[in-house]
Amino acid sequence: MADYVLQQDVRINLRDGIALSANIWLPKGQGVWPAILLRTPYSNDPSEYERLNLQAYVDEGYAIIYQLVRGVAPSEGAFGFFHCEGKDGYDSIEWIAAQDWCNGKVAMDGGSYLGTVQWLAAREQPPHLTCIMPSVPAGDYFNEIPYKGGAFGIDWAASWLSAQAGQPFEFEDDNATSFEPYRPLNRLGEKLGVDMPLLDKVLAHPTFDDYWQQIQFTDEDFSKITIPVFTITGWFDGDQAGSLYYWRGIEQNFADKARTQLVIGPWMHGECYLGGVIDLEQMQFGDDSILPIQKLRIDFLNKYMTADGAQSSPPRVNAFIMGMNEWRSDVCYPPQGSSETDFYLSSAAALQLTPGHDGIDQYLYDPANPVPYFPGAADHQGLLARDDVLAFASAPLDTAVTALGPVAVSLFVTTDGTDTDFVAKLYDIDPHGRAVNLSHIPGVIRARYRNGYDRAEPVTPGEVFAVQIKLPDIGHCFLPGHRIGLDVTSSCFPLVDPNTNTGGDFRTDTETRIAQQSVLYGAGHPSRLTLTTIDNAQS
Repeated sequence: MADYVLQQDVRINLRDGIALSANIWLPKGQGVWPAILLRTPYSNDPSEYERLNLQAYVDEGYAIIYQLVRGVAPSEGAFGFFHCEGKDGYDSIEWIAAQDWCNGKVAMDGGSYLGTVQWLAAREQPPHLTCIMPSVPAGDYFNEIPYKGGAFGIDWAASWLSAQAGQPFEFEDDNATSFEPYRPLNRLGEKLGVDMPLLDKVLAHPTFDDYWQQIQFTDEDFSKITIPVFTITGWFDGDQAGSLYYWRGIEQNFADKARTQLVIGPWMHGECYLGGVIDLEQMQFGDDSILPIQKLRIDFLNKYMTADGAQSSPPRVNAFIMGMNEWRSDVCYPPQGSSETDFYLSSAAALQLTPGHDGIDQYLYDPANPVPYFPGAADHQGLLARDDVLAFASAPLDTAVTALGPVAVSLFVTTDGTDTDFVAKLYDIDPHGRAVNLSHIPGVIRARYRNGYDRAEPVTPGEVFAVQIKLPDIGHCFLPGHRIGLDVTSSCFPLVDPNTNTGGDFRTDTETRIAQQSVLYGAGHPSRLTLTTIDNAQS
C-alpha cells in the first residue's frame, strides 16, 4: 500500500489566467505539512517520483508538488524558456502556501532546469518561500547555454531544443566530425525535421542584450535574496558555470552566508542530484566519492523548515579533490589561502613557471574538419596528435600541485580571418602518457566577443590580440611524476558550431575558409594557463 495520498493534474492558477498542472503527493493522514515544490519542463509522472526517490521527503513529513511549467502539456500557455519562470514560480509558491494541507512553508528542489527556476523564483521574493536547493542550475548564459564563450552550442540546440519540441535528436556519436549537414543554423529545425520556435528566439539574440540580461542575475538580485540556499555541482557538470556563477553571487552579496551550503563532487550533470559514481572514463574516485545527497538535502530542509529540525552544522563548502580522492571542507569557495599560479606557454611545447624566450606556434584550422568533442575524464592522446592542436605540458612534477578553484587561459594570438574561435582544455598527463581531460567541456572564446559579449567586433587579419578563455573550475591534485597538460585549438564539434572564419553571420553562413592561427608566447606575449592552487599541506 502506498505511503502517500496522490492528487493528479491539480490546476494551479497564475496571475495571467494560465493554469499549470501539478501532481501532489501528501503524507497519509490528517495534518498540515511543509511543502517542497519541483517545477519541470520534462515529466512529473509517478515514475519520476520513484526515480528521484521523492518518497523520502514524504516519509519525513513533507508534501511534494511536482509541477509542469508553462507550455508543457497539460499545463497551459506557451513555453517561454526561463523568462516566465520567476513570476510563475512566485504564483505557484503562494498558491501552495494557501492550501489547507500546507503549514505555509515552501521549499524548492530539483536539478538543471529545475534548479534554475528556483533562483528565478527566489529573485521575486515570494513571502512563503523558505529555502531553495538548486542542483546544477544554468545561469551563465554566454559561458554555458546556449553560448559557450560566445560560440553557439549546436549539441544543446539540436538535442535539448528538439526534445522540448517532442522529437528528440542525437548526433550519431561523440566523434561526429562534420557540421555541414546542419548549416545554415537558422534552418536547423527544418534540416532535423522538427519545429523549434525557441531556436529562432535564441538565434535572434547572439549578444548579451536585454533578452539575456532579464534572466542573468546581477549583484542587486543576489543582495535581495535572504533565504537559505543549498547548491550542488560537479567537476564534470555541463552546467558548472551557472552553478558557480550563482555561488559567487552568494559569496559576494549575501548578508548571511552562514545559511548557504555548497557541495562539488567528481560528478557529471545528473549524478550531482542522484549521488555520484565511483569512476568516470579513465578516472577512479573511490567509494568515498559518493555522498548521501538526498539525506544532506533532508537535513538541510529539517534545519530550516521544521521547528524541531536538526541543528547540526555541516561544512559550508565540501569539495572533492580528484587525484588524491579526498573531500576538503572549507568556510568558503574558492578556499581561503588559495592563490593563482601561472604556467607559461613556451618553446618545445612546454609549460613553465616563468616566461621563456619569445616564440610562436601555428596551425591551420579547417571548419570542415573540426576537432571532435570527447567527454570529461577521457584519454585525449589521439586528439593531441592532430596537426590543428597545439599541446603543451609541464615537466614531470617533483611535488604534487593541488588546484581548487577557477581555471583560465590567457593567449596572445593572430588569425588571417576576421573572426575565429580559440578552444582550450586542461589535462592530467600520467607517467604512461594518458592525457585525461579534467572537465566535461572545454573553454571557448569566439574572437568577435573578445572584448565583451554585448558587442561583436571583427578581428583585423594578422594583428596580435589577446583572448581570455574561461575553463571550468577544477578540484584536482596533479601527483608527483604526472604532468600538467594544456591544449589550444579552434573547434570542438558538436559541442559548439565550428566558426566559419569568414566573419559573416554565423546564423546564415554556409561558406567556410581555412584559417592560419598563431599563438605567441614569451616575455613579450605571456600566454599562460592560470590555476587556483592551494598548499598541499592544507588540502
